[in-house]
Amino acid sequence: MRENEDLVTATLIERLSYLPGAIAWTILAKTYEGQLPAFRMASFDSIEFWPRWDYSVDDRSHVEPDAFFQLTLGDPAQRWHVIFEAKHRAEQYAKQWRLEQDAYLARPDEEDETLPDRIVFMALGGLRGSTGAAAARMIGQQVSDERQRRGGAAVEILTVAADWSDMAQALAEVEPHAEHEARLISDMIEALAIFGYRHLTLSDGLLHAGPFEDWQSSMDTLGWSKTS
Repeated sequence: MRENEDLVTATLIERLSYLPGAIAWTILAKTYEGQLPAFRMASFDSIEFWPRWDYSVDDRSHVEPDAFFQLTLGDPAQRWHVIFEAKHRAEQYAKQWRLEQDAYLARPDEEDETLPDRIVFMALGGLRGSTGAAAARMIGQQVSDERQRRGGAAVEILTVAADWSDMAQALAEVEPHAEHEARLISDMIEALAIFGYRHLTLSDGLLHAGPFEDWQSSMDTLGWSKTS
C-alpha cells in the first residue's frame, strides 16, 4: 500500500482542496519555498485527477498528469493553471514533463480560448537527492531546450519542484484556524507518514523517517480499508 503513489497523491490533494484557499495555497507556497509567491487571497476553482489529454506522439495517444488545478490567486485576481506530477520511488524526468506541458498547450478548450495569467508545472518527489529549486532549473531547462529544438510553442511555464519531505515540513508549520482545518491537515500528515515521511521536532529539523509500520491504524483513520 505504501508503494501506491496514486492513492496517497489523491488523499493529499483531495484534502488540500477541502481547505480554505488561502491555507491551501500557503501549504503549497511553503512546500515550494522560494519558488512560488505568497498570496493572501486564493481560490481552488477546480481540481481534476489524472486528466486524459489526447496527444499523439511517438508510441502514445494521450498523456495523463496526476492532477490539474485551476486557481484564482491574489488581488487583483490572477488565473493560474497548475499541471501536477508526483513521484515516490520513481524519478522525475524531462520527457514526461515536456509531453504533459505540450499536451496541455495542445488540448482543445472550447469554454476558454485564452491562456491563464500563469501556467505552472508542479513536480513533487522523485528528485534523487537534488533540491527542489535545483531540479526545477535543471529539468525545466532540458524541457525548454527540447521544446525549442522541436519548434514547439514559445509559452512561458513556471516550473517548480519539491520533495515529499518539504510538504511534510510545510504541513507541520501551517496554523489552522478551525477544528475541521486541523483535522484535514492531520489527515495529510498521516498520509505522508504512511508514505515514509514525518516531521520530527529535533534540533536538525526534518528527517526522512523509515517505513511507517503502524500503517493499519493510520489507514483506518484516513478511511482506507485493508486489502490483502
